[in-house]
Amino acid sequence: MLDSSGSVRPVDWANLVNFVAGVTGRLKISFDDIHVAALRYSSEAIIQFRLDASYVRTDIQNRIRQIQKLDGQTNMRDAM
Repeated sequence: MLDSSGSVRPVDWANLVNFVAGVTGRLKISFDDIHVAALRYSSEAIIQFRLDASYVRTDIQNRIRQIQKLDGQTNMRDAM
């Protein structure tokens, strides 16, 4: 879950995305091991990719880095 609401500054968004991609790079991602999904939220929650989208670490990292910031309100209820 990535908070892309207006309260997150662009520099902090870039740091967040890079951090999540970096942590993902340390995981044992595969069909038989760890699966990763991403959800971005602000005024609404939007699934960026599901658990079965990819089992390739570098692909997941690239997908994370491509997530764009939305702005808007911080709607944690929809995110959860």
